[in-house]
Order: sequence, then structure tokens, then C-alpha cells
Amino acid sequence: MKSIKITEKFWRVFLWGVLMIAILPLLRIANYNHPMSDDWGYSAKLHGVILLGGFHPMKALKTIYDVIMQNWHVWQGTYAAICIFQLQPAVWGEKFYCLGTYILALFAITSTVCFFRTLFQKIFGIGRQIADIISCLILLLWIERMPSPVQGLYWWNGASYYVLFFSCMLFLCASLIKMQVEESCGTSRFVWLLLLAFFLAGGNFVTALLTVEILFFNFCLAVYRKKKYWIQSIIVLIVNLGGFLLSALAPGNAVRQSDYEQFSAAKAILFSFSEAYIFLENYTSLYVILALLFMIPFFWKFVGPVRRFEWKIPYGGYVALAYCFFSSSFTPNLYAYGSAGPGRIQNIRYWLMCIIYSMLLLVAVKKMKLLLQLREVEVEKVFSNKILAYMACIIGFVILFVLSDCREEYKDSLSTVSAIYSLYRGEAQEYDTEWGKRIDKLLHSEEQDIVFSKIKNKPYLIYYQDIYGNETNWRNQACAQYYHKESVRIKKKQK
Repeated sequence: MKSIKITEKFWRVFLWGVLMIAILPLLRIANYNHPMSDDWGYSAKLHGVILLGGFHPMKALKTIYDVIMQNWHVWQGTYAAICIFQLQPAVWGEKFYCLGTYILALFAITSTVCFFRTLFQKIFGIGRQIADIISCLILLLWIERMPSPVQGLYWWNGASYYVLFFSCMLFLCASLIKMQVEESCGTSRFVWLLLLAFFLAGGNFVTALLTVEILFFNFCLAVYRKKKYWIQSIIVLIVNLGGFLLSALAPGNAVRQSDYEQFSAAKAILFSFSEAYIFLENYTSLYVILALLFMIPFFWKFVGPVRRFEWKIPYGGYVALAYCFFSSSFTPNLYAYGSAGPGRIQNIRYWLMCIIYSMLLLVAVKKMKLLLQLREVEVEKVFSNKILAYMACIIGFVILFVLSDCREEYKDSLSTVSAIYSLYRGEAQEYDTEWGKRIDKLLHSEEQDIVFSKIKNKPYLIYYQDIYGNETNWRNQACAQYYHKESVRIKKKQK
């Protein structure tokens, strides 16, 4: 038993070390990042207030409120998200934009660890060390293999819209688990849940819908268990639904959706199941499979005592519920825009997929232990032999795949490898230099109609979009407004 504890501690320290090493180049390359596209549009007025008159809290709050209301009427009703958009770090100065990546990475790590620690300790009786091991594996998968890293950690507008709100949803889940297990909802927890519920309702519609489903399930469970906190549960649900309606029924949403081919509600729900299957087929990579295989021995050794009455639901029922929940993440975009959505949405679906896979695996292990107990098999002897060989084999495959992805033609397959390549070759530094010259001209030149050369260096992780040759393009207009210029455009090619 002593060797098992040592192994457990070793793998926890080892995986935390791997995660920190993997994330360092990603934080380093963020220092060469710059605002783009919607970053300018949503924060132009707040940036103007700070740029021209310094920071005055009341004036800044009024500006934030005015922009929220303006967008609510003419573009979109996601009130909490629009507030966050305006607070992109570069409004305080261009050099602070890198803080966006630090903030998003911090939220992703802390929310994932908080969720798994709470889930494992409160529900499954598994210690903190195993929770950290699983958290690190999930985070490594997400950080390295997310569908669009630039929209997940570097472009503040797109990344905060999904990563920040998904992180808050995980914090909400952790609080709800504590409430259900501890069978209490004190004042501080109640206020915290109310704030999170209202905040999440005003974010992107994917996490907003998932939050409604989670809170509804929480309320039903409280009623089923006949607990007094069903009152707090329904109040939190009502606040969330109220915020969701406030966001969804905004007049601006109709204006925005007029540019897209919408699905009917029934068609969106139906197509969600097929889109979910396509996503799982595309993103359940060998890395994901190896990570799940790596988790099995830890679940087997450290899972809490199995009590049969807790597991009356067939395993297929858990799988079906998980698949329906995951599929619902596609419904808002299919209904509003007729598509599954861009990479920034796929990023949180990939994150959710990895979390659901790990939870289903844990339930499968619990079910298997119960089955073996009923057949009077000594479950502690399973996985007791040659466990190090099992782990070494998995790590060997991971190293082999990582080395393969280090080849230049596959360098963007892993985020850390891509960051190292861009930094080593000076691509990120050159990109920063090019933007530095632009910003110097925008801030210090008296010229009102600015013309730039095209960006030559486009690092995969931090380059998302550029302005266009047409000064009437909305991105160009947003950039011009942000820096108080008449027009901004890219130099057109000579015919």
C-alpha cells in the first residue's frame, strides 16, 4: 500500500510539472500578442475614456453600461459578455494585452481543478491527488489539442466569450455538488450561486443553455431528495432563466441573425445529435484515448467503497444522458446561425468532451468493481501486477506521437510545439515588431488616414485576423475608432 501512495504522489507531481512546462511557452508567446477585430469594436469607447482622460471609475462604468445597452438594442443581448469584451487588457495600454492569456489560463486551470477535486472527493470518495492527476490530463489535452488555440487563449474577445464563461460554469457545478452533498445552502453560497447564475445567463448561448440544464437538474434533485434547499435552488434557477430571457429576447439578436440562415427549433435539436457524433468522431484522437487509458489504474486503485444501491441506473443510461447533454451544446448555434459554429465554440466542446469521457470512465470502473464484487473476485488484485509496465507503455506512445508532431509539417498539431517554433525562429518577435510600428503610427502620428503594409509574419497561435484594403470594412472602422483616426486600411496591390 505504501508503494501505491508513493506512485500516486509521484504522478501528481510529475503531471503538474509537465503541465507547467507545457504552458510556459504559451505564456511567453502571449507577450508578442496584440488586439484584433472585435477587441477594438467593443472596447473603443472605454479605451477613448481612458486614453483621453485617465481612469475615472464612474465614467468608465457609465461607458460600459452604455455600450451594453447599445448592443442589446442593435446587435446582441449577451450583457455579461459585452461587459467582459470591453475590459480587454489593452484598454489600459498595449503592453497589457498579454494579461488576457494569463487570465484565461488561470481560469481554465483553477476551474478544472476545483471541479474535479469537488466531484471526486464529495461524490466518489477519491482523494485530492487523484483529482489533480485527472485535472492535469484533461488540461494537457485541452491546451495542446484544442481546435483553435488563437481563439482559445490569445484573442480576448473570442476566447473570453467561451473559455471564461465555461470556467465559471465549472465553478458553478462545484458549488452545486457541495450543496447537494452537504445538504445545505448558506447565505454566502446562495449569493455566490445567484451571481454566477445571472452572469452565465448573459454569456454565450452554449454555456447559457448548459447552465439552465444543470440548474434544472439540481432543482429536480433537491425536490426528489426532499431537501430544504430546494427553495434556494428554484430561486437560482429563476434568476438564471430571467437573465437568459433578457439576453435571448434582446432586439439586437434579430438584427444579427438576419445575416444567417436559421434552423427551426425542432431541426436544430435533431441536427444537434448528428453534429455531436461528427465532433466526437473527429476529435477523439489517440491522445484522448491514451489519456483515458492512463486514468484507469488510478480510478481502480483509489475509487471509494462501492455501494450497490447508488448505481441502479444502467451504464447505458449514463452514456445516453451524457450524449444528450453534450449534443445540446450544438443547439443554440444551429438554431441561430445554421452551423455548429467557429473554432472558439469548438474549443469548449472539446474541453467538455474530455471531462465527460473521464466521468463516464470513472462510472464504468465503479460498475466493473461492483460486478466483480458480486462474483467474489478480489478486485484489489486487478491491476496490481505490472502496473509500471502499463504506464510506461502509454507514456512511450505519447512520446512517440509528440516527437512525430515536432516535425515541421505538423508543428501546429500541438500548441506548445507551435509556440516553441514561433519563438525560436523569431516569427512571434517579428510579428510584434510589425504591430509595434503600426501602433506607434496610430498613437503618435497626426495623419488621419492611415495606410499599412500587410503583415508578413503570421504566428499560428497569436495571429487571427488583420484589417483589410477597404477602409469601409467593419474591422477597419473599429480599428480607426479605437485609435481615433478617420480611416485605416492595408496598402492595396498595384495592378
